[in-house]
Amino acid sequence: MKIFLCVCFIVLSVSGAVADQAAGAPVPTQLVTVAGTTTLDDIRNAFTSGDMKEIHDAAIALIHELIAANVQIENPKTTYVRLVFVARKMSGELILAQVLVHDPAPRLNTMDGLKGDKHPLATVLVHDDATVAIHTVMMPTEQPNPLQADLAALAAAVLSKTALPSGIAYGAPVKSAAVPAKTFTVGVAVTTLTVPFARAKLALDDTLVLPDPVAYLQGQFNALNRRAPSGAACIKTAVDKLDKFSTDPKVKGACTATGTTKDCATEARGTVKKLYEEALATCATDADREALASIVRQNVSAIPDDLKPLTAHIELVNVPLSRVTVGLASGFIGWVTNASAARVQIQNGNIAANPIPRPLSLGIVNVYCKPFDSQSSSITPNERVRFFTGLTLAPLFGPVAGVGYGLSRAIALNVGVAFLLFDVRRGTDEIGKAPSDPAKPFGVGHALGWFGAVSYNLK
Repeated sequence: MKIFLCVCFIVLSVSGAVADQAAGAPVPTQLVTVAGTTTLDDIRNAFTSGDMKEIHDAAIALIHELIAANVQIENPKTTYVRLVFVARKMSGELILAQVLVHDPAPRLNTMDGLKGDKHPLATVLVHDDATVAIHTVMMPTEQPNPLQADLAALAAAVLSKTALPSGIAYGAPVKSAAVPAKTFTVGVAVTTLTVPFARAKLALDDTLVLPDPVAYLQGQFNALNRRAPSGAACIKTAVDKLDKFSTDPKVKGACTATGTTKDCATEARGTVKKLYEEALATCATDADREALASIVRQNVSAIPDDLKPLTAHIELVNVPLSRVTVGLASGFIGWVTNASAARVQIQNGNIAANPIPRPLSLGIVNVYCKPFDSQSSSITPNERVRFFTGLTLAPLFGPVAGVGYGLSRAIALNVGVAFLLFDVRRGTDEIGKAPSDPAKPFGVGHALGWFGAVSYNLK
């Protein structure tokens, strides 16, 4: 069975150091052998080019390949997965980037009410090798539910404006093209974080830790040199020399705990250039020298200006999809049926007819068959059709129910029926005569009022 996922792409800009917070130790990467059609380089190339569709497809495919390789990642249908990787901006700056993966497509920086141990937020770091680790800290802040405020406003409107009859009292796509499968090895680290609130803002700080900077650089060189053209003796010499980069005493000295991360990067860059200069002298043709120069540029560019840990900060919004809204409506009763008795009033001390008025004001609660994204910029298909229930506010009191169709997020057309309650004669009292019991002149009657209305959502 094919699974189709959609993703939302977010770039994480490099930030300052992560605040000192109580959290677990960094999670190291583990080497995983993956068989598939999409590699980490495919994602990086798409990132550099800025092709959104390409990076979406690459991220989807890589998540599937990792799951197939038995990496313990939750099903993106039931949770959210942050795919984190090292990439470069067009300027050459090294950064952490991420793809937020979910099925169906997530809103920008937004998750749909994730909560609890059963559906944690997963962070998956994918790297060229197992020389890095990731440390993720999450600071959740619970947010109020706006529906509670809307319901309070509706309740206030009901209690202040409802016209009760006198007889009632109340108390206060995955890539479709056939691509040959290949086998490759990547470093993978998976962390899961439990989101404590279904409605919250989540501040996430990621730190890419380099436990051994020399091993990290050696891994970068090895990944690059695996793609180097073969054949020329000077290129093979250069590659062989780079394979022994991590044993260079100057580099090891500069990258020890006593040296700074910038010293380490500077010494590494100088060593790489020196190794290639030695190999360059053995190149026999201009074509070989140009090919070697290209490899030099790639390897030198793999060394950042400073080998300090990369950090990134992002804020996600965790908001459940909506199923309920509240609103007010104005309508007109077209038909009155099943009346138990005629509506009456006291006029000049006598009982008088008081026909049921046709205009109607209502307070309603809308219930939707399918959940919808209330944060989207315009009305979504799932919120067009809704059922509603509620109360008439004026001029009569009674429960209502019906169906509505949304013209926009705020305005809807509605049809329904109201169970209207009103004052009627008691016992043998007659119209045109005084009530037999002036203290309790009315009984309670009822009728069905079929109406059409225009409603306005409070939210």
